[in-house]
Amino acid sequence: MAKMRPFKAVVFDVDGTLCSFSTGLGDVYAGVLAAHGVHGDPQLLNQSLKRTWSGFQDRYLNTADQYHTSPEREREVWLEFATKVLEDAGISPVGREHLVEEIYRSFSSPQGRTIEPGAVECLQALRSSGVVVAAATNNDIRTKEALNALGLAQYLDVVFVAAELSWKKPSPRYFETIAARLCVEPVSLVHVGNSLELDIVPAQKSGWSAVLYDPRGKGEEPRVGSLADLVRFLEQR
Repeated sequence: MAKMRPFKAVVFDVDGTLCSFSTGLGDVYAGVLAAHGVHGDPQLLNQSLKRTWSGFQDRYLNTADQYHTSPEREREVWLEFATKVLEDAGISPVGREHLVEEIYRSFSSPQGRTIEPGAVECLQALRSSGVVVAAATNNDIRTKEALNALGLAQYLDVVFVAAELSWKKPSPRYFETIAARLCVEPVSLVHVGNSLELDIVPAQKSGWSAVLYDPRGKGEEPRVGSLADLVRFLEQR
């Protein structure tokens, strides 16, 4: 494969880009609850997850503090979120803190996740061309563990998580910190993600190139409908 220029590194979002949940998150919650003898209907839990998330995004992103985060904050926020989901679903978490902890830990596993079509081949082709290949996520250390379990980590040079970067997308500091750690100028960086708001627009504002991963073909350009098409797309840039 021809060496791609002028790109020196390609950074992929994780959930929704390199891998996705093949089942509703309610199934993950229900599985943990069932293992502890607590019934939880996956469909109702999915509804609770959606309701809770709709009012929780600012808290998760920490918009009040310019998207700043830390490993301690990430753990606190995700435990809080799981607690609220159970409460919304009518499952009292009082005296069941172990359930919340188990739900939190379950997202370190590949359970329910599937690798996106063409992802492995794409990562292999990029690395063979001499391009640095990285993943970066707004989530925490559990994402690294899930990527290892999925077998994707072996195709990545480095994985960045917001908890260790101290910043979450869409903060420009998230992208600035990644660029500094890779020792690559923004003009030579490409970000690939599935969200215009969190991936594409802030990356472009930070001086990066950006490509929307859009299997449904409904997003704005520049975009690819399959990761299998990404290498060719970048070679033509």
